[in-house]
Amino acid sequence: MNKNSGTLVPPMLYLPTIIRDEVGVPVVVNTSDGRVALPVYTALDRLADNCGTNRSWMLVATEDLGRIRDEIRFDVVGFDLPIPRQVRDAWNRA
Repeated sequence: MNKNSGTLVPPMLYLPTIIRDEVGVPVVVNTSDGRVALPVYTALDRLADNCGTNRSWMLVATEDLGRIRDEIRFDVVGFDLPIPRQVRDAWNRA
């Protein structure tokens, strides 16, 4: 549990990815207010429901989000975000 917000955050998270050079790279999305969000999912079925059943993914420890932020710049983490079809389609073309 996050002591500041009272939010229960699991120790492992599922991140949707795109494949670049045979390696899964976490995807980011632009928010309506201009920030860049890293979508993360608390369960695999939530990732499939929100990103599509054919989406590649990686499982990461929640404590590794800081390291990922150093590698892939993002402003916020978005939990269990619904991803619009047009964004998912763009991921498939990337």
